[in-house]
Amino acid sequence: MGGVRRERLELGPDRDQGGVVRVERVVDAGLALLALVLRWEAANRLLTPLRVLGGNAILAFLFSTLMSRVGLSPLLPEAGQRVPPQLWGFEMALSVLKEPHLASLACAFGVLAMVTIAIWPLHRRAIHVRL
Repeated sequence: MGGVRRERLELGPDRDQGGVVRVERVVDAGLALLALVLRWEAANRLLTPLRVLGGNAILAFLFSTLMSRVGLSPLLPEAGQRVPPQLWGFEMALSVLKEPHLASLACAFGVLAMVTIAIWPLHRRAIHVRL
């Protein structure tokens, strides 16, 4: 009798009753891969802005709050009236991207970039605001 030989699936500590790998094992493998990638020099350079924001998170929050207050006040002249910088930036992004959701996301990334650039010199001098 020629047939397919079926072996019984052995359940180990890393498999559940259905023979599927447990989520914990996948998370462990993902964290190990992340630790390996973080040792890579290019990854360190890409993650530097996150390190800058995390090292001075309180100052980043205060600066972004100040930027939102200034960004909502009508400062820029346009067509005979004054418009807020946030509205001007959104209209510029909308004219390029043509999609309101993407323009809004681009404006959010722009504000995040401005906050990061403003805080970067303090990070380089190891000046960190702590409570």
